[in-house]
Amino acid sequence: MSKLNGEVLYLILKELNKIEKPLYTYLLINKSWCEIIISTLWKNPWKYTNFYHEEKLLLEVIILHLSNETRNKLVMLGFDFSLFNNISFCKHLDLIAIEHTNSMAGAKIYEIDFFMNEIIRLFVNDENTNITHLYIPNCQIHLIPEAKRLELASDFYNEKWHCLENLSTHFLQILRARRVSIKPLARLIENTSGYLTEFTINNEGDNTLNNRIIIQAICKNLKYLKLSLRSANILELEKLLINCQYLEGLYILKIDAIDWGNLFEILAKSSPNRHPMLLHFIQILQFGLEHKNLIEKYKEEGIVKFSPTIFLMKILMGLKEKYNYLYMLNFFPY
Repeated sequence: MSKLNGEVLYLILKELNKIEKPLYTYLLINKSWCEIIISTLWKNPWKYTNFYHEEKLLLEVIILHLSNETRNKLVMLGFDFSLFNNISFCKHLDLIAIEHTNSMAGAKIYEIDFFMNEIIRLFVNDENTNITHLYIPNCQIHLIPEAKRLELASDFYNEKWHCLENLSTHFLQILRARRVSIKPLARLIENTSGYLTEFTINNEGDNTLNNRIIIQAICKNLKYLKLSLRSANILELEKLLINCQYLEGLYILKIDAIDWGNLFEILAKSSPNRHPMLLHFIQILQFGLEHKNLIEKYKEEGIVKFSPTIFLMKILMGLKEKYNYLYMLNFFPY
């Protein structure tokens, strides 16, 4: 097993890492395994830091790649670290986590600024690093106008998102947002010049107006859409489906009381001559046995492929054993 071809071994370990198999347990098998595992783990090391002391240890490792002069300055500021060497494998740079770790350690603002600048300089000047994912605090998105993927997140709603309104993101393809103000977000979508193919929004408690604004802003080249849906905005959804003829997957996070027959009819009417659309529901307030005929009808007509949430899946699988009608359920690949 230890003599596996390097490329094959890399693919196997990559898949194990996806299911959070503890790869570090294989580090001591031999040198080849160790090299591949380290390069895999270091693509996004912040993925494995769940506690403050783990984040602190990771920072200590990164500090070791700084120049001796910079490290001496950090020692004078009270930083302490041991030995290691691996950031050349790093693909994700999480400046938010770094800033948070320093704040938790009680560092002063000027110390944090100095440290952050040195970390950024380290990654910029290292010829062996190739950062593909950058996590930045304080909404400085204008500094990366050629970004293809953008995730916006906040722990609470605030007014700082106005910086999105005049942002130029002509190359943006994937946009994910959580607790982001609707109007600036809608403006950002409109400024993507039609390149946007995947959009996710998870704003708990959005009202009908906000829901309508975001649906109206979505561009025509979209392939995957994930959002909450208000029954009052079903007509806006119809317009979206007519406009977005490339839409392949619709992922509904939450839906209130709705006429399911009307929903499927809209899907059929506004989705002519294209492959079945994959539907996924994460929270459904009203869903019962009376909907089984609708599901089967539109599946057979090739309008949709139905995919419930895992919770609902357990219920439906129980019904399958009793009524034997749910024979083909497809899960949205997200």
